[in-house]
Amino acid sequence: MTPRPAETNTPATAAYPDLGTSLPVAVWHEILKPNVRLDYPRSKGIGLFGVVLRGIITVAPSEGTTLAAVDPWKAFVAPGSGVGLTADASGGFVLLVAYPLDGSLDRAIAALRTSEKAVYWDKRPGTFAVQDLLRDDTSMCMPTGHAAIGADAGPSPVATLGLLCPYAGSNTQHLSDNASQDHGWEVYVRVGGTGTVSLASGGDVSLPNGRGKFDVEVDKVIITVPPGVTYFVNSPTPLQVIRLLIPPR
Repeated sequence: MTPRPAETNTPATAAYPDLGTSLPVAVWHEILKPNVRLDYPRSKGIGLFGVVLRGIITVAPSEGTTLAAVDPWKAFVAPGSGVGLTADASGGFVLLVAYPLDGSLDRAIAALRTSEKAVYWDKRPGTFAVQDLLRDDTSMCMPTGHAAIGADAGPSPVATLGLLCPYAGSNTQHLSDNASQDHGWEVYVRVGGTGTVSLASGGDVSLPNGRGKFDVEVDKVIITVPPGVTYFVNSPTPLQVIRLLIPPR
């Protein structure tokens, strides 16, 4: 389902920066060669988000329903996983997010690796859906830039998935206030542009340098912001990030 620890430099659930707690979802990417198919097994306990960043990917639900041709900036949501991904003749690049349908992701992954038959479903535990991340949503527009929401609490009760495009500027831009423990996690994946994210500690969270502020360069990394941490971003060039809100809000 998710990459095994030996296949990656860090576990898929590792949080960056390391603030002493693990990520509640697993985030990674797959580079698909032309006309190559990648299958993810059915699992009662795991859901799968996918965002196509390059190429056209044919997504085939394992129960045999209609195939979906997903082009860039579109996402699919597959509760229970159980999908096959096939790249077109140009190949493809896909961001994937595995999330637990109930309980913790670590337990769901352990159950799947122990016995796939034990967690195999006959009926998908939810609705397979494809949505466009560039769909405008006026409730998500901000003074600092443009935001679009794709997979909201309808397809997934676990996370909100969207595309955020802060405007370029020399001043630090306040994207969100995540200080409340009730606000949950935020995960950012850079897909274009440059910038620096400044994290400020709060609550029970301690930053790695022991100070009240920690700067992270936005460059091919997945930045995770746990509850109790506020953050700001400085984007001297146009910045595009995919954002996950866990739980959805």
